Amino acid sequence: MKCVAIIPARGGSKGLLLKNLRKVGGYRLLTRSIMAAGRCELVSEVYVSTDCPELAHVATLAGAKVVVRPEALATDEASSEVALHHVLTEIGKTGDLPDIVAFLQCTSPFTTPAEVHATLVPLIAGRADSAFLAKRSHGFIWRNGDDGTAGGVNHDHRKPRVRRQDLAPEYQETGAVYAFFARDFLEQRNRFIGRIVAVEGFSHPYDIDTMEDIVRARAEIETDPLPAIRHGLPKALITDFDGVHTDGRVLVSQDGGESVSCNRRDGMGIEIARRHGLEVLILSKERNPVVDARARKLNIECIHGCDDKLGALSEWLKSRQMHWDDIAYIGDDVNDIDCLQLAGFSICPADAVPLVRGTVDLCLASPGGAGCIREIVEYFRLV
Repeated sequence: MKCVAIIPARGGSKGLLLKNLRKVGGYRLLTRSIMAAGRCELVSEVYVSTDCPELAHVATLAGAKVVVRPEALATDEASSEVALHHVLTEIGKTGDLPDIVAFLQCTSPFTTPAEVHATLVPLIAGRADSAFLAKRSHGFIWRNGDDGTAGGVNHDHRKPRVRRQDLAPEYQETGAVYAFFARDFLEQRNRFIGRIVAVEGFSHPYDIDTMEDIVRARAEIETDPLPAIRHGLPKALITDFDGVHTDGRVLVSQDGGESVSCNRRDGMGIEIARRHGLEVLILSKERNPVVDARARKLNIECIHGCDDKLGALSEWLKSRQMHWDDIAYIGDDVNDIDCLQLAGFSICPADAVPLVRGTVDLCLASPGGAGCIREIVEYFRLV
């Protein structure tokens, strides 16, 4: 039987902007799902349904086939079933409709090829018409009745309490993987068809929806089956100013003037980077003229007084026909988090705030204002 994987990946998200481009342990959420599906020997092709050019770029780099999702099918109200139906309809136009579909969701970052395999096997073996990855539930479940009082759902609370291990096994969907027959789905538009089997997974059942979810998932990265990434030379290096070029301190004179201290080693690091063809941009919230003065001294571009770093950098990338994967970004505080999460390579000084240190690809040995930019140049082996 021919099995394909379909991964819906919208660009929009109410909870976390460009969520499917975010990274856990150096890999984008979309890339993780593509790798899980593509490394399963039962899956012949991986399709990504997206309305976002950046996600399409990531999918192509990861070896998936992109199906462009119409805007009308990419709203907050559009269901996954709508996207799945669209992809299968597009595939069917070629006359090469698969027998079985594995449907993966990007929000489960630790899905493994073995779990995709295990979800497909019951259908291939003829034991099920659809299946889903699940985790076993060991809890006593209660529900409030119409009168406002609670009663046991999976146990009789009116009888002596049974041991937890004596409860009948129950399963909760992880949301990571589903499997179903393609033709049945096209007819019924439902991922649950006929005989349904719950397949117990063994990876961390995270559902990424917020930045806090990413932080919690990042804490589990020591058990991540994916290899560490050695990042190659980017096309551009984007830097915050305060806390990166400086140590974060501001000297204020009695007349209200402000001054900061920068490091000449960082200036030399930027010069070396530019010699090797890297574009360098300072992107700063700070409105102090010293930011622009330092950029002019280094002969690099500067955007300062910027409250929306993500929006400004998105436009800067478009103007240069670059992708997020093309850049390295170094920042030290929470207003850099969005850009750090989307950059191809995220870096922070040694004294960055804990939230930043806990989510970047590389935490430097040097603190801000003490040669951290020069350390990046050495990481890329430019000296």
